[in-house]
Amino acid sequence: YQRRVRGKSIDHKCQKPLRSLWEFLHRFASHSILLNYKRKSVRGLSTTGIVMKHVGASFLLVNSTLQEETMAVICYGLVNVIQHSVFMFQFSVYGSDEKQGSRKYLFWLIFPLIPLLLGLYYPITMNATNSMKPITQVLSHIPQLVECVKLKTTRGVSLPTQHLNFLGGLAGFYKLFFIECASSFPRWR
Repeated sequence: YQRRVRGKSIDHKCQKPLRSLWEFLHRFASHSILLNYKRKSVRGLSTTGIVMKHVGASFLLVNSTLQEETMAVICYGLVNVIQHSVFMFQFSVYGSDEKQGSRKYLFWLIFPLIPLLLGLYYPITMNATNSMKPITQVLSHIPQLVECVKLKTTRGVSLPTQHLNFLGGLAGFYKLFFIECASSFPRWR
């Protein structure tokens, strides 16, 4: 089975991974974003937890790019930064806890510049900051849990997304300690 795009044929084997990636992003990564948009609210979603995830994703994106990691790792960081940036925008528009939105969350959109400057001017820091993504990914569930307990509901939170993020954090710890980087950058073990 082949499909023609702009005069070139595309093998079916190339289409399946792209379709799977789109379905994954649509189902899990964008589920909370769409939920917030439909409700015009971010009530139930922990701003602290999202900020923590955004910090970790920023370090992953920048460090993996500077260390010339595989495209899959770089794209994972990029998708996470985009996802959490959209949440920051939603926090600034909809607010949280029935409060008016706050522009302070928009400042987090430029946070990826901090890991970039650290990586460019102090590359030795990447040995330590490589652990930021898995640490923040797992620890960010504590503020989310507190938020759910405080509200006495998980309404407003996409549980499949939370479970997937938690498993991703555990997988990140595994990769950090047991799987060698694709780049030649030294590891801190």
